[in-house]
Amino acid sequence: MKRPRNHSPQAAVKRRRGRNPELIRRRDMKLLMRFHEETEVRRRRFDDVVKDLSLDEFFISEDRIWLIIRRNLSTLDKIAKGEPVELEMVSRDKNQLNLF
Repeated sequence: MKRPRNHSPQAAVKRRRGRNPELIRRRDMKLLMRFHEETEVRRRRFDDVVKDLSLDEFFISEDRIWLIIRRNLSTLDKIAKGEPVELEMVSRDKNQLNLF
């Protein structure tokens, strides 16, 4: 017999599912920078670059990479123009900064 699940609000607070949105944002930013470098600086073909990024660097599907690129075309334009791109630092407390 199956055990009943705990659907209380406290149980929902304790468990957080899914990927960290900050890590996803940072991954996407790094992917866009690599895509720009390979296509615009090294002048490689788009499909070859996406295949290599998928298999060798980010380990996500080519379709997912194309989706990330399409969703972030404005960021990719900023990278191409050499404009500063928003890459927020994770906040650090005094104790962590003293390590440096």
